[in-house]
This record gives sequence, structure tokens and C-alpha cells, in this order.
Amino acid sequence: MDSVEVDDWIDELISTDVSVDCTTEDCIDSCSSSCSVDSLSDCELVVREDEWDIDNGSNKRCKCRGNKRHVSVKTGTVKGTNFGYSTHAIDPQHIRTTQISGVLWQNAELERIGFSNLFETAYSVTVFYNKIYDDDPYSINKPLLIRAKDDGQQIHWFENIGSHANKRWRRLRQDELKEFPDENNYSGKKEFETKLKALSCRLFVAHRIHIDFDQNKGYEIDCEICSEKLEIKVQQDSVKDSEGYKKYNYSGEFSENSILVYRRRQLTFQKRLRYKTGYYLPIPVDKDNFNIVSAYYWKEDDQKKNPLLIEFFSDNGYSYWIENISSPDKNGNYKHDKWRALPWTERIPDELKGRLDLLNCIYNKVVQIKIGSSGDCHPKRHILHRNRISYGYSEDYGTDPVLFSHKYWNSEGTRKSLNISEIYVGSDKQNFRSVGPPFRDVKMLIAYVSPCDKDKPFLMCLEYENKNYKWYQKKNKQGYWEEYEGFPDKRTPGDVKHQLGGILDKVRQGLGIGGCDQQTGAEGIQLDVNEVVPAGKSFHRYQYDSSSRKTPIFVTKAEKDPLLGFFKNTHKVYSKGGTFVLSKDLQNGGTIIAGSSGKISSVKEVEVYFWDANPKIPILLGITKKTQKEYTTYYGTLIQRWGPSQVSGMDKQQALDHQNCQKNNAIPIELTDPTDLERFKAKDNPSSCLKYKSVKSQKSLPSLPSEAVDYKVESYEILDVHKHTGTTRISRVTYNENPTNIVTTDAFVSQLRIYKWNNSLIPLLVEFKKSSGSEWHENLATPLLIYYTTDGHNKWFKDSVGSGGWTKAELDNKPEDYYKILDELNNIDKTRNPCKPPETGTSAALAGVGTAAVGGALGSWAIFGASSAPIAGAGGITGFAYWLYKRSKGDPWVRQI
Repeated sequence: MDSVEVDDWIDELISTDVSVDCTTEDCIDSCSSSCSVDSLSDCELVVREDEWDIDNGSNKRCKCRGNKRHVSVKTGTVKGTNFGYSTHAIDPQHIRTTQISGVLWQNAELERIGFSNLFETAYSVTVFYNKIYDDDPYSINKPLLIRAKDDGQQIHWFENIGSHANKRWRRLRQDELKEFPDENNYSGKKEFETKLKALSCRLFVAHRIHIDFDQNKGYEIDCEICSEKLEIKVQQDSVKDSEGYKKYNYSGEFSENSILVYRRRQLTFQKRLRYKTGYYLPIPVDKDNFNIVSAYYWKEDDQKKNPLLIEFFSDNGYSYWIENISSPDKNGNYKHDKWRALPWTERIPDELKGRLDLLNCIYNKVVQIKIGSSGDCHPKRHILHRNRISYGYSEDYGTDPVLFSHKYWNSEGTRKSLNISEIYVGSDKQNFRSVGPPFRDVKMLIAYVSPCDKDKPFLMCLEYENKNYKWYQKKNKQGYWEEYEGFPDKRTPGDVKHQLGGILDKVRQGLGIGGCDQQTGAEGIQLDVNEVVPAGKSFHRYQYDSSSRKTPIFVTKAEKDPLLGFFKNTHKVYSKGGTFVLSKDLQNGGTIIAGSSGKISSVKEVEVYFWDANPKIPILLGITKKTQKEYTTYYGTLIQRWGPSQVSGMDKQQALDHQNCQKNNAIPIELTDPTDLERFKAKDNPSSCLKYKSVKSQKSLPSLPSEAVDYKVESYEILDVHKHTGTTRISRVTYNENPTNIVTTDAFVSQLRIYKWNNSLIPLLVEFKKSSGSEWHENLATPLLIYYTTDGHNKWFKDSVGSGGWTKAELDNKPEDYYKILDELNNIDKTRNPCKPPETGTSAALAGVGTAAVGGALGSWAIFGASSAPIAGAGGITGFAYWLYKRSKGDPWVRQI
């Protein structure tokens, strides 16, 4: 190929009309075969032969149409070469009446470039072919040259330019016909034979430049047709300013007949015609015009399945570019044989990276994700490109604080996957510290953001096949994305959504993400806090009916929670993530006060506490949220508004006492000091209700029966804010700040009376004085060890199990070793396992308890309990029994069973 031809070829490439409809081989076949052949005297180049020897020049059978009886066929060999020929000629006597109006190859009429009718005036047509490579005994598959003689005895030569179906031919100029035969003697013409060899090399692709060859040592071409030896060098290189791609540079010795091939199939470029459908021609490479040919691939395409671009670098410093426009066959496979020109001449065009990304999307299904972008994966238009990604931006319901997410998935559906080579936020490419892009076979990419700053993702989740997930976290603006290992691979985003808000809180400052009051868009579920579990049932179900759906709500009941006298109903709404959105408006009235929005997100469950004596009035709410750390917030109420300020600074028991006072006018009582209500109040937020309640000791005591001279009674008035009695209930009773099993009722109590033995502080009977009578509660403690004092000596007796009496215990008068007492108790009955009572906080809590004699003997040991029974060996003397435990926390203890 001379420089003029190269310039023409380049012009053809650059001027190629990219909108030509006929772009596939099937389409080209259709376009070629659609050319009508209706002349009665068409003559076809294919010569079907019976058994014949091509060297003997015998006539063969002709497939010509029309008056073929006037046509003769002659075949022969160019002497001294491997080239044969076949001549169709009109008999001389019929030249004036019969002409060859068309020449066909496999029913496709041959055309001259730029002309419709190639052989209108010819009466003789000779086709030349290669007998070695074109060795089909029944047809000529690659005709090389055609010699046509018209009725004016003028001779014209045409060469095959390699189009599909050998359809298009180029007429040789006069200066190309040196030493071409004028007559029928074709032998001994050097230039003519050289032309036949060159055409053979080109049409049979003998000088192949393999753009899929990647061995750095290159390869050699030893042409059997022209005997030319060529060495092709191959070198892999990166692509400047186009990270993620590679190129293979082919250089060395190109011949004028070198043709680009991919997997042994020649590459073709698209030729434009003004008034006809375009066609494709092989892509030649001329060493006089091009130094290097570079084939561009995706960096991850190790098997070179899909070439994208080809660059021709010329001697003059310019580059010429062609791009792949091949379409798949019906099985989805690519031949990569169709290419078209791009209007670039720079070595590194500005649009190179964008074009590579576009072609990579077409052939390797690779996309680049721009977080926050809702447009096509590649906005530049291309005849073969279609958008591969679908996009969504919405709130992730159940997160706290409220989070939104950008989601990307395959536009063909979530069953299809994506290959993601790059991720951008704005114009900034995101960098990954360890395992980063490309991410292959991704079902969905989720980028989590705060709605306060939706352009700053802080967490990404990639979903793969079989519900596997990989998480990546970014901690600061300049930092890398790092793999987040806080979630197992099989945990779905729905499973961990309650933890996402905590991750945001940790990185908020580093990423510069501000806060805002964003209300969730999820529908809030209204609870009915008055719902209870029916007797005999373990749970209860009711539902919330909204305009869009019916939501089942499940309630379970826990007795004695947190202690005797109270119970708890737990309301749950079962969901995929284990949480739900709670409306602040309650069914049947009532409102929860929390924040400025009307909903509470990430709620795991709602606890509703009741007093046993009034199971119809809820007194305390506990809302448990499932965020990074699960926690419960308690809400108190006076009328219909539930708020945390009512019980802030209180623990759960203090909150219950306060709320029970508010809702039921009920107060707790401590039997060791009934007048002290301060012990039931929180230091930081004392109960405003207990503040107006009081228990006053009465000086005027009720009379005891005359025979109860060994006993005494303490009497207390229970007053409200107006100093009135009979308006307050008793909610619970403690002894030494430990709960008792005294069950209270909803009756109003005006007085409290405590009955004791004269020599002990232990209550024996407790009386609640009501308007309609009294409630009595008896101390039923069962002792293990007793003592009595006589003549200044302590006597110890132990329970004689099963006999109903007591026997002397072998203990010293002043036992200094506590463990002796413990061993003695353990030996009384091996089946009895003393259980630990609630620990007291300080010795002061026990002040005044016990007797001076025993207290002095045991030092720091406190003695409690009271009983009476006959003591064996004591002459019928009645003593008192006690349980013992050490007064400082963490030490051993002994108490009654």
C-alpha cells in the first residue's frame, strides 16, 4: 500500500458514517444477496467441473445464464506459478448480438467501487486464482484478479479488495499495469506475478498481525506465498491516564499485505457509500506508514476475550483510532471482526478513558458507579450501548438516626450481576485500602448516607451471589475505604440496620457530616398500652389498622417484674430487622413525648408496667431501641402524655414507685422505719409525688390484750398533701430495704401498725387499717439456729429436724470464727441450701438491730428474725431465733430458708 492509498484509507476511516444501519455480518449478507440479477445473459465466475485436469486447458461446464450457447469457457495455469485462470468469452461471431452484462460470485453480482455495473460492455472475462490456497476442485473461493476485454478491444484489470462475498473490486490504474499481459499469454510477467502473490497474501491473510497474541517474545511470519520473512514484536503496557486498562503494542516488520486478525479472523472496517449500504473491508497495516499497532483491553481481561480499541501510530507522530462495533451472534458470542473509525489524531485523546469505559460496558459488562447519579451508566451514545444500571434513593426504614441509601443494581433485574471497576463520589474516585475494585458479580451496591448530607457516604455494602455481603467503611474525608468486619458475611442489611446509626455517629466528625432533625417516612405503628394478656394465656395478639395495612402486635406478660406486686406486658411487632417504627400517638388516646417528630425509629419492644392491685392502669412505659447498643428509655405520665422527664434520673424501681404514687396514690413502706420515704426517691430527681406523702408516728397507741404483756405495737398515720388520711394506698412493703411477700391491695390505708416482742425489733404482725377494717400479715420466718441469755451466758440451740424441738449446739459463748457457725448450720440439714438475701449497703442500715449481748459477741454480724419454740434441755425456757449475714457487701452470709 503506497502513501496515496494509506491517505485514502485514513480518509475513508475518518469519514465513515457511524450511523450506517448495516453493521453485522448477517446484515451485510442480506444487503449483498439482495442485489437483483435479472439479465438473461449474466455469467457467473464459479466454474463447476466434472473430472478434469486443470493443466490440460480443457473446456469446462459453464453455469452462465441466458444465451450461454454463445459462451465458451477456457481454463489454464500461469506458467511457472501456482496461479490458475478461467476465461468466459463470447464467440467472435456473436459479439455484436451478445454481451456479458454482469458477473456473479455465488449469486452476488460483482461491483466496481463507485460504479454499479462493472462489465456491461465486456465480451471476455478472465478470473485469476491461487491453485494452492484456493484448492476447492469445484469452485473459486478467493478470486484475485479479473481481466475484462470490451468490444472495443480495450483491456481493464480489477483487483479483489476483500469485501464480503468477493463482491467489490477496484479498477487498477494505468501506472499499476506495468508488465501486465495485453494478450492471452500470461507467463513471464514479473510484475503481474508479484501482484497475484500480493493479493494472495492479503486475501488469504498470510501476514497476520494477531491482536490477541500477548507473548512478549513476539512471533515470526514465514510466508509460503511470497517467501517474505517478518518478525512481529509484542509488548504489554499500561494506558496513561486510563487506569484499569492495558494495551498490547505490536511493532517490527509490517508488510504492505499485513492484515489485522483476532483469533484467526480478519478485522474489517466500515466503508461508507453515499447512496448505498456500507460494507466492510479488511484492515491493512503498512510498515511505511505505521510504526506501532496497539490493541486496548480491560486490565482484568486476561484471556483477551474482548478487544476494545485499536490505535495506529504513524511516522508523522499522529495516531489513528478504530473502535469495536461487533455485535453478538444468536448465541451471544462475539467474533470482534467489525470496527469503525474515531475522529481522533492525538496520541492520548481527552476522550480515551471515557470511550474505553463505554466499550468496556458493552463487551465486558463493566460499569463505573457515581454515587448519587441517577443517569445512564455511560451517557455517551453508541449504537450498541444500553444502560446497565438501575438506581434508587430512599430511606432505610428502621435506622436510628434516620439513614438513606443509594442503591445500584443490574437494569435487567436483581438476578443479573454487575462488574464494577470504579466508584466515584462527585468527581473523586474512591480508593480502597485492601481489597478494592474491580468488584465482580455484584448483585447490588448500597451506599449509606445521612439525609443531612446525602453526598457523603460513610458505609457501603456489596451483595454477591448466595446472599453474601461485604461491607466497607470510610472514617475521614481523605481516607481510604476499609473493609468493615463488624458484620458476618451472611448478615443482610436488614439484619444489621439497627447498628448502622452507631457507625455513623463514630465517623460523623471525621467525615464532616452534620446533624439535622430528619423524621422517618415509615408509617408509625400505634400501640394500645391498655392491652393485657387474658388469664391463663402466655401471650395476646391485637392489631393496628392503618389506611395501608393491618399490623399484628404481640403482647407477652411477665409476673413479678421487676418484683412482687408488679407485672409487665411487652408489646412487639415482628419484622425482618427485628425493629419497628412506633407512632407517638397511642391507640385509645395518649401521646409519647420524645423529640420533634411524630415517630420513634428502631424500636425493638415496648414494656408497659402495671401494679398488681390495679391491672387496668399502666404506670410506666419502657421503650427499648435496637441501635448500636440496645438500651431502654422509661416514660412516665400523669394524665395522657408520656415523657422521659417524669422519671429522668431514676432507676426502674424508683420510677415505678413514683409512677404508682402518681397514678394510683400508692406509696412503698419500709418496716424498719416507716416514716422514711426518702429512701425510695432518686437523688437527682426526687419523686414529686412522694414529696407530698408522709407517714407519721402516732404517740397515742392502741391497747393490747391484757395477756400480751410481752409485746408492743407501733402505730403510724399515712397522710396526703392536705394531711388527710384514708386517701393513700400501700404499693409494696420492704424490710431492711429487701422486698417482702406482703401482698397489697387497692384499698386506701389510713394507719399502719407493727407488732413486736418487747425485747426485739423484729416485726411479728403488720396491720393495715382501712375504713372497712384491717388487713393482717404474719411473719412466718423459720429459724435454723437460736440462742437465749440466762445468768449472763449465751446458750445456742439448733433445729432438731423432724422432732419439732431444739437441741443444744456446740458453739462457744462468744464465737469469733464465723465459719464455725456456718459449718454448724450446714450440718443441721444437708438438704437445706441457704440462699443469699439482697445485700445491704452499709452497717448503718442495720443500726439498732439485734441485742447488745449477741451483737457484741459477733462483732460485725447482724442478727435478725424471731420465733418461739420449746427448747430441749432448757427447762421449757423460750428463746428467740435469728438469721445471720455479714453487713458489708461481698462477704459470706447465712440466712433462713
